[in-house]
Amino acid sequence: MAKQPGLMRRKARWYLRAKVPVDLIAFLGRDEIWRSLRTGDHAIATKRFRRARADLDTWLDAQRRRRDAGERLAGELPRLVNTWFHEHERRAAHADFDLAGELLRSAQAEAGLDLADLLDDGAGETLQAAVEQVLLANGWPARAHTVGSISTRKTKVADGEIPAALQGLVRRALAEMARRRLDRLQGKPNGGYDPMFNGSVPAVQPVANGQDTTGGLTVGELIKKFRAEKEPHQSAKLRSDYTMLYEVIGDLWGDGTPARAITRAHCRQVKTLFEALPSNAKKRLRGKTLSQAAKHAEAHGIAPMNPKTANQHLARLSSMLGWAMQEEFLDRNPAAKLQVAAPEADPRHARLPLTIDQLKEVFDAPLYTGCQNDQNGYNRPGPKVVRRGRFWIPLICTFAGLRMGEACQLGVDDVTTEHGVDVILVRPDAEAGTRLKTEYALREVPIHPELIRCGFLDHVAAMRKRGEARLFPELRRDSDGSYAGHFQRWANRLLKSCGAKGDRQTFHSLRHSFTDALRRAGATGEVIDGMLGWRRGNMRDRYGSGPWILMLADVMQRVEYPGLDLSHLYVR
Repeated sequence: MAKQPGLMRRKARWYLRAKVPVDLIAFLGRDEIWRSLRTGDHAIATKRFRRARADLDTWLDAQRRRRDAGERLAGELPRLVNTWFHEHERRAAHADFDLAGELLRSAQAEAGLDLADLLDDGAGETLQAAVEQVLLANGWPARAHTVGSISTRKTKVADGEIPAALQGLVRRALAEMARRRLDRLQGKPNGGYDPMFNGSVPAVQPVANGQDTTGGLTVGELIKKFRAEKEPHQSAKLRSDYTMLYEVIGDLWGDGTPARAITRAHCRQVKTLFEALPSNAKKRLRGKTLSQAAKHAEAHGIAPMNPKTANQHLARLSSMLGWAMQEEFLDRNPAAKLQVAAPEADPRHARLPLTIDQLKEVFDAPLYTGCQNDQNGYNRPGPKVVRRGRFWIPLICTFAGLRMGEACQLGVDDVTTEHGVDVILVRPDAEAGTRLKTEYALREVPIHPELIRCGFLDHVAAMRKRGEARLFPELRRDSDGSYAGHFQRWANRLLKSCGAKGDRQTFHSLRHSFTDALRRAGATGEVIDGMLGWRRGNMRDRYGSGPWILMLADVMQRVEYPGLDLSHLYVR
């Protein structure tokens, strides 16, 4: 059993043991930290250790901010209080302007009593409320908070006592307010009494570490700006994925947290959550927040999402914070290159292509030889061969290697002739709302002779004559905006109904079958990448190139599936 560094056993309990970073030893007064994992079971302790380690990192970052906040606060007290004073005075003067009669006399008496209390070191509740207002106005949350908290009931700043100097300055500000208000209410000239509050507000002083973490946008405001700029250009599926990320961030960090206070430890919190969160958590664990779902899954042994999926969520986090850095809302991207460690791919679990025998089962099924209809009756023998999306898309994926989503969203104008070669253009269309999986998916795929013999170009011509924009107009988008969502569920039922689906085979296996066929045809790696839309050098630069298309067409002529007979589908 591999030993986890920092995982220690004391008597019947497991603990996290960690050294205090050198820069915090003097501040915390210790050089080691122990955290109980509250279990005697090693397997459970190992699972809890990762979360406890991330929580400890977050806590240590909070202690640094606590230390730095005290230093920064001490240097900025006069400016903070002065800024708050002048803003308060501006509003108060406006509120007192129309007072008259009994209301005016009552206000004069109130102002006099306030001043007397302040000069006699009284007005404790008023003073504390004013201190909290000063803190809140300058970026510290005035309520309990998990990181860098200010507990206003105990008048603490970042878990450290408020400097007496702050209370003294706020008391001076309140006394000056009371004097000026009394003068206003009595109709006297208002020249000011305390020289600290005469003139303009002092300029902001540079922060010791060069970064003012309390200014700028909050996390909630940052998300709002990011959504406003990005969502008009995102698919419904991508918007849904980002919405999940926003929920995680809001849950873990709080929408009111200053964006510049986000650290690598905050981002590791997100990583830890996605490491534990199961797939489809919102549906499987209804009524729970994503944080609660992750804890529930960990406690009950529910398998987490695939590491590849978790890393996609972390990539979106990095993308959002990278955008914020470019927009100068942040000075750095604390989520850069943050990833879940993915186990090495096991070749025993890799997806397999469909064999020739399995392809025969698919294309000899009732859908292709005669069925009742291409809806619920697609797998029951009958008199009809309905040549719509369910008929054509398996053939296209087998003989052109398109991804299911690429085939489902094809438009009539995506089938054309380039340099004398009939081709399928795999491309995005902003007006039609169609997108590609990656930037490298943009490509031309020559149409295989077998598709032409089966009447594919006739189907394109028929759709064009009907005035249709899409080749398969009967396919509808799902809630994520994808044409492939509903089709995918049906496609795997098709394979299962005709006995062509194995444990490691799905509809996507048709693309693997096409890849094998390309290799049998002697295609180079460069041609295979070009046909399938994989990354290889400057492949995008070849889009529309005559010699390139002719080379692909020559290879496509040699692609075959020995033993697969589709003559029953040929157009007579």
